[in-house]
Amino acid sequence: MPYNFSWYDDEHSIIHVDIRGEVSWEAWHIAVGSICEMIPSVNHRVDLILDDKVGMPPGNPMPHMQASIKKLQ
Repeated sequence: MPYNFSWYDDEHSIIHVDIRGEVSWEAWHIAVGSICEMIPSVNHRVDLILDDKVGMPPGNPMPHMQASIKKLQ
């Protein structure tokens, strides 16, 4: 999977997202859904670090970013 993610710190205040390989918007949305399942496991703010080595998938990113922001709020 091109999107690998895990807690960055012991306090579970940061999720590190490592982006490598062949990316797609479908895989991005699956990753965001999984990240959204991690966040409610803590009762405090969670920040994201996106470590992107390959860039965005082809196509207009705006609808995908807007959908992701709505999910993460």
